[in-house]
Amino acid sequence: MEPAYRRDSSSRPGTPFAAAGRGYPGGGPAFVQIVPPAWRALASLCYLSGFLSIPVVFPFVVWMLYPRSRYLRGHALVAGMIQAIGMALTFLLRVPGLLFLIEENQFFMTPEQFAGALFSTDQLGTLVLLVLLTVAFITFIILPAIAGGQTAVLTRRPRRGALRVTGDDLMLAALAAAVLTPLLFYMQGVWGPMSGGGFAPAGSEGQGDSFFGLHLKYFEDPYRLFPGHVILLWSMTGLVLAVRGRLHFFGSARRLFIRFQREHRATGDARYRAAAWRALILPGWGQFFAGQRLAGLGTLAVFLLASLFWVLSAGFVYGRIVADLPGYNTNFSWNILSDLGMRANAVSDGQLRDLLASWWTFAGLSLGLALVVLYSRYTTRQIFRPGGWKFWPALSNSLLLHLVPVVAILLIPVALLPLIPPSQASQPPAGIPREFERLDEDDVALNGSAGRTGEDGESEGHRNNSERVTPVEVLPLPQSEAFADGPEPALSARDEQRSLKDESLDPEQATASESGEKEFITNADDRAEESPLKGKRKKQTYSNYLSVKIRAPEKDFRYWDRLPQPYSAVFEYKITAAGRVHSVRIVEASDYAAADELTVRLIESMSTVLPPPGEEDVVVTELFWNTGPADPELPTELQQRLSQAFDGRVIERESER
Repeated sequence: MEPAYRRDSSSRPGTPFAAAGRGYPGGGPAFVQIVPPAWRALASLCYLSGFLSIPVVFPFVVWMLYPRSRYLRGHALVAGMIQAIGMALTFLLRVPGLLFLIEENQFFMTPEQFAGALFSTDQLGTLVLLVLLTVAFITFIILPAIAGGQTAVLTRRPRRGALRVTGDDLMLAALAAAVLTPLLFYMQGVWGPMSGGGFAPAGSEGQGDSFFGLHLKYFEDPYRLFPGHVILLWSMTGLVLAVRGRLHFFGSARRLFIRFQREHRATGDARYRAAAWRALILPGWGQFFAGQRLAGLGTLAVFLLASLFWVLSAGFVYGRIVADLPGYNTNFSWNILSDLGMRANAVSDGQLRDLLASWWTFAGLSLGLALVVLYSRYTTRQIFRPGGWKFWPALSNSLLLHLVPVVAILLIPVALLPLIPPSQASQPPAGIPREFERLDEDDVALNGSAGRTGEDGESEGHRNNSERVTPVEVLPLPQSEAFADGPEPALSARDEQRSLKDESLDPEQATASESGEKEFITNADDRAEESPLKGKRKKQTYSNYLSVKIRAPEKDFRYWDRLPQPYSAVFEYKITAAGRVHSVRIVEASDYAAADELTVRLIESMSTVLPPPGEEDVVVTELFWNTGPADPELPTELQQRLSQAFDGRVIERESER
């Protein structure tokens, strides 16, 4: 299907796409090509799909659904190329963060965390980088395209090629993108609260209240600057051209588009060669191109699932290899799962790690990937042989049907957790105080005070009952085990500037620090409760509630009786806005793997809790130990600091980490 054409009756001013007499060779009758608004919207969504969490996928769908539309196919191809380039550059830049860690004051952080902390705290520096990247985009991408004459009509009939993009069109679109991008994506008044975002001088009145200030939290991910900002400018340039009903083609994209169109119409050996190289690049693509679409999608799905487990296995194996080397990131796989929004399902995190960290598992997955590539190439060849395509379609689909349940057993998206009914064991235990039946942001803070235990039974700390435990010498943990079982401590990087730092301060200092830095989690105001009125109950915190919530499974597990003496380990888990507990990680392991696994099962047994204050996702970092509070013999700096927090627990909003 092609856009409609209508004859241009005259030189009526404002005609958007002129033909004869307007730079189109050959003269002849004037035609104006009409692009439907729905097509312009689809083309625009192709460019925005990368920022709607469906990069490459949406352009591919548009490409397949509109095989006869040069307009939609052209924009889908360019949008997909732009997003693929951005994804490749981001991955290459992330490799150091996946492999190495930076140690600062005994806290570990990845290079991107360090860069994000810099970019998200300096308005002027971030603005300068944005301007420099915008100038580089126009200088090194737009101007060479105009100077080289790489814009084109992309049609065999120039007199009807009303979609032509001239150099002026491209430059105007790029300038519009340079203005629209910061306004639509970075402006403080659109994406964030009007605080901390202005450009007013320090100490001046109204500082931080500028509507046009940068929303700095957007740049906590440093790749939002590069390649993110350049990719966004490129996408917005294409979007402007799409809205105007113009094509958006550079020379390489034009040549690739023409080749795809010719191969789409090819037959015989030419079509086989086209399918063969597609099968090598991406398993399943060759079958899809040859007409066996269901089999091609099945092969592609098997390849992607096998690739996921291969990457996770490679990360766990790498973590085992570098476990004894300081400064290496052993949390490769946990970071990948976190980015994908997935977690272990029917198995614990430790069991998943043990399964995939085996050399036999890694070798088996590598062999499986090679077999999938060979299968894709072989079956693509069989399609073009008479009678050769019989058994093979059922094989790929059967393999996929058997693989999906295995994947569902091992992994599950975190987003699906609210859809899974909680087990009976995860129901709130009897005897929860009435104060916890409703947790409101105005009435309940997240954290308790450092080292505080409540006067009432439900507020007492459950971590250490030092009066019944005789202090025993604690052997220091080897550095290699500190981060072997989970991601680096959540209290790394910026956490040095957050709540853990305040746990060692008195309430007045902590309150003053919170007023100075907006990233701190609000704690209960202890100063107002130092001398409560007689008969008045203290304000409860969400940390108090978690202490009560975990008490019942502690009794069911006989947890404290089964722990070795002494024992200390740090764990991290997340609680969604709906109250689902997930992604339990061992941050600092003990010398007793069985005890660590028992603690993981204890935390996972909570399953569902009351939503956090404000119904925001939170991250809990918690120390489980059975020696005295503020024990100086605890083996790490992190454990000593956590031991001074209420019940050894610090809670942070995930959006502020």
